[in-house]
Amino acid sequence: AKYRAFGCGAARIDDAMNLIPARLTALLICGAATLNGRGGAALGAMMRDGRHHASPNAGWPEAAMAGAINVWLAGPRRYGNRIRQARRFNEGGSEADAGAIRDSLRVLIMAQLLIALLILHSLMILIYLLNRIHLINRMHLLNRMHLQNRIHLLNRKTHQNRNNNLDQKTNIKKKNNMDGVAVREGGGG
Repeated sequence: AKYRAFGCGAARIDDAMNLIPARLTALLICGAATLNGRGGAALGAMMRDGRHHASPNAGWPEAAMAGAINVWLAGPRRYGNRIRQARRFNEGGSEADAGAIRDSLRVLIMAQLLIALLILHSLMILIYLLNRIHLINRMHLLNRMHLQNRIHLLNRKTHQNRNNNLDQKTNIKKKNNMDGVAVREGGGG
């Protein structure tokens, strides 16, 4: 009793951290059970029995597996001299035997393949989206570079036109000055 409070905080943190993973695992078991035609039974057992476990998380995948392989799990348990009364999951199922262990391993392998496919699919979508974002950013960059080049060319052209105008004005002034000198020279003699 002295150390009971010490482990209580850790247990509550564990319960909180496994809230979503336990339910996700149960759903994966239901998905894998669909391949052997027992997906509905697994989902039904999970929804009906999952919350009746002493642990807030362990009952969900356990009940899903009971429905997936059509055996009853949980129920009364013996701990030393004590018997703990608990509800059976998938009560209408048969008693577990060596065949049920093989069946549960098959369901678990299928659930693992299912999560691997989901992760792979999610990664492919993420890569696609990142490539799209990169492509869009690259297009914006190219458009910005193109616009900057156009502005640069327009500035250069404007500068050249200004220089040409100045050169023309200078040439006209020189010509006028030369014509004036020629008129003065021609008229004075």
